[in-house]
Formats: sequence, C-alpha cells, structure tokens
Amino acid sequence: MENFITGKFRFRFWDFGKWRTIAVDDRLPTEKDQNGVNQLIFGRNNSQPHEFWIPLMEKAFVKYVQNCFYLVRCCFRSTVSITLFVC
Repeated sequence: MENFITGKFRFRFWDFGKWRTIAVDDRLPTEKDQNGVNQLIFGRNNSQPHEFWIPLMEKAFVKYVQNCFYLVRCCFRSTVSITLFVC
C-alpha cells in the first residue's frame, strides 16, 4: 500500500506520564532569499533542505506549549519523548 501525505501531521509528547497528541498542518512560514527562492524562516536542516520534520515538530511543540500555558498557566514543560506519525 502506498503512503500518501495529506498535509496533516500528529506529534505525540510524553507529558508527566501521559501521551499528548498535537495535530498540525504542513503550512510553514517562508521568505525569499537573495536568489528569489523561498526558504524556511525557522528550524531547518541546511544539509538536507527538503526534510520538513524539524519545522513541523517545532510548530507542534509551540502549539503544545501554548496549550499548556492556557490550560495549566505554565510557561514551559519538559518533553521526555517525541514521536511523529503521518496521518
């Protein structure tokens, strides 16, 4: 069976004895470089520019921390384990 990327990704964060699932889309912020080529603004792998797991995980982690801030009123929680699943 072929794998199809749908533009949705789920990340699981281990949080104080429970898995927390965070879903994100594949829309990432870019800007044009000197040559007019779109480049990722935040986390990226310069040696392998077509790998997108780093900025996707970064986006999921920011969403996770924001959820923690609003739900628990904390600023930061440590992450013990992270797992990526393609929807």
